[in-house]
Formats: sequence, structure tokens, C-alpha cells
Amino acid sequence: MDWNLKILGSGSALPTNKRKLSGQLLNTQYHSFLFDCSEGIQFRFKEYNVKFFSINRIFISHFHGDHIFGVFGLITTFHMLKRTEPLFIYAFKGLDKVCEDIFKLTNTKLEFELIFVYLNDDRDKVIFEDEHIEVHSFPLKHRIPCCGFFVKEKLNHLNLNKEFLENNDIPLDWLSRLQKGEDFVKNDGEIISNSKITLPPRPLKSFAYCSDTSFFPEIVDSIKNVKLLYHEATFDNEHQKDAINKLHSTAEEAAKIATLANADTLLIGHFSSRFININIFKEEAKMQFYNVICAEDGMDITF
Repeated sequence: MDWNLKILGSGSALPTNKRKLSGQLLNTQYHSFLFDCSEGIQFRFKEYNVKFFSINRIFISHFHGDHIFGVFGLITTFHMLKRTEPLFIYAFKGLDKVCEDIFKLTNTKLEFELIFVYLNDDRDKVIFEDEHIEVHSFPLKHRIPCCGFFVKEKLNHLNLNKEFLENNDIPLDWLSRLQKGEDFVKNDGEIISNSKITLPPRPLKSFAYCSDTSFFPEIVDSIKNVKLLYHEATFDNEHQKDAINKLHSTAEEAAKIATLANADTLLIGHFSSRFININIFKEEAKMQFYNVICAEDGMDITF
């Protein structure tokens, strides 16, 4: 099943008429993950007709306002819509206390549990895992502690060769064993190689979210061979000094990371509000990497 990434905001620091602030919703077959949560994000769910009640995990990269100020409103919206399922929030330590204070101040008594998982910005770490998906956090280089996230599918089972099955009598209780790689043993003892009965699994899906960071090649090992890489590109080459001073990246630097990581597709965003036309970002990124998408609010990327 395809994954879908919804761009809820592609701007940085200050919202514009065309670009709201950071937020991306990743829907897989089994999970709905929200990456960063800027102010008023629930309005964008409404605007883009996005089903958001199934969000089960929120990943906050860092505590700058354009990445976090929407958390409190979204939690309150869930509360008013009678949510009962637990909500997991992955963030640096301190957000739990802020939420506690806000909901105490507003006399809000949540009917669902908030479960906070603390991030660590000194190494790559598995922060969520089930039978289908694995999520890593890894350190980025910004003015305050900041993490990126890497979501990847676990190993797929083999696909069954329908033509072989139609022409041979394979008991049903063997199918799952064949998909796990076993050779088939007939009643007379003859062994049929698994490779004659199965086809290779489809390629595994993966997504990396690299929010605010300067050019930081150290992240490459954490995102190697990623299918869809989101990497911030706040500035163009003309504003390289701003990128250095504020620990952000240019579009060309984001493309260099995509090349080093052997990514399939590069998605750039977090564009500074000073830019009205974002074509320059794509032009500069394509000098280093061939497959570049500029994030736009409301955009869907299926992969």
C-alpha cells in the first residue's frame, strides 16, 4: 500500500498568505504520524479536508514556535471531539510540563492519555517500533536541541507466484511459510525451491524528516537510501551567510545531503517568508540533485 505525505505548512518563522508554518502528515497503512505542529494546524486539516482524528503519534523536532505552538490547540480539539485513544508525543523534555500547566490554567481535563516520549539529540535512536514500522530519531545541527526522524518499513514478505500456484496443488497452510522463504516439500518428499514459487518483495518504503538544521553531513548514515527525503531549505545561495548565522540550510546544501544519502526524491521546504517566488530553490537544488520537489501548502506526495 502506498504512503501519503500531506504538506500542512511549507514556510518558516512567519506565515504568509501562501505558506503557513511547519507541519507534515504521513499516512501509512497502519499509522498516521504528524511531524511538527505549528500554530492553528487544526484549521489546515479542515481546509484540506484531512481526516486527522486517527493521528496516533506526533513528532516534535524542536521547540521553536513555528514547529510547536499548534500542539496545545490540536490536543484541545481532540478533547472537544471526545477522543479516548492515547496520543503519543515524541519531543524533548519539558513539553509535558508546559501541557500540564496550560490545561491546568484552562481547567481542561482530558479524557484521553498523553504519553510523552523524550528525545535525545546525541545519537541515532529507535523511538518507536512495531511489526510494520520503525522510527528513528537522530541529531540535527540547529541553535537549540533538534532531531530529525527516519520512518522505514520492516522487511516485506515474499510475493507468491500466482501462475505457479494455479498450476500446482499447494496446500493453504503452506502459503505463509513460503512467503517467509521456506522451500516447499511435496508429499513424496520432493523439494521445490522457494525461488520457483515466490517473487521478490516490493521495495521497502521510507521517509526522512530533517527540519531545522545547518548543512550537516553527519546525518547521512541515519537516512541512507531513503525513498523520500524532506530537508529544510530556508535560504537560497545569495543568502548563504544568513543560513550559516542562523544554522539553517540552503536548497543546494539540502540537495548535497540527498546526493550523499542516495535518496530517491528530495522534498525541500521551510522557505523564508522573504521569498515570494520559490522557483530559485528548485533551480539551485537541481544543480546537485536530479529529483527535487518544492513543498507547497496542501500538496500530497504519494510514494
